[in-house]
Amino acid sequence: ARRPRAEPSAFSRRPPLRSGSWSCTTKRRSAPASRRIGDSLRWSQALAVDPAGIRHAVISHGHGDHLLGIYKVFPSNPSMKVYFLDALPDPAFRDDEVIGMRPQRVKTPIKIVDGIYSTGPVDGNPPEQALVIETAKGLVVLTGCSHPGVAKMVEAAERQRGAKFVRFLLGGFHMLQQAEAEATQNVERLRALGVESVSATHCTGDLPMRLFAKAYGPRSSTASAGMRIVLD
Repeated sequence: ARRPRAEPSAFSRRPPLRSGSWSCTTKRRSAPASRRIGDSLRWSQALAVDPAGIRHAVISHGHGDHLLGIYKVFPSNPSMKVYFLDALPDPAFRDDEVIGMRPQRVKTPIKIVDGIYSTGPVDGNPPEQALVIETAKGLVVLTGCSHPGVAKMVEAAERQRGAKFVRFLLGGFHMLQQAEAEATQNVERLRALGVESVSATHCTGDLPMRLFAKAYGPRSSTASAGMRIVLD
């Protein structure tokens, strides 16, 4: 399978935004947009993404750089369906009541729309959910921070979807504090799981990104703000 194609968007011609958060929007020709939300309102405005077009918001875990943006975005589109892990701390559910949000509590793997799924909670500190997209050429897995371990997130996606490989893995891999030996082991584990291409961002770390580049060559990239990835 060919590597997913990355394209610059109009954002590449804008002054850079600085934020430690991580979010992305997924859209299929036959399905509405889903979004993992961090500090998303500011990014949406800069990228001309209309919150009214977001039908589903999947929150990977309870850390503020992934959670808090939903409280800013939701009032702009109160019809969007929001998915929180059931294990999120109580304040997350109290805060949503203030703005009239009633998130679905995710306890198990679920379908978001046809061809797009949540892994449900993958056990870790904290637990986390990944977004899984089925394409004609294999699975695409989107992670938030991969606190449970990025290999564990991929294993869950493959097991749940009955897949033996992942076409494309995108997101934060939470390897920034790993020594070279541990990071190398994790890169090799992903290769053993059949991950064909990767695009690392957020909390992955500079050293692991170099290791991914060495192991995957042209099938490794660093995701950046405003990047549009086309899944042929």
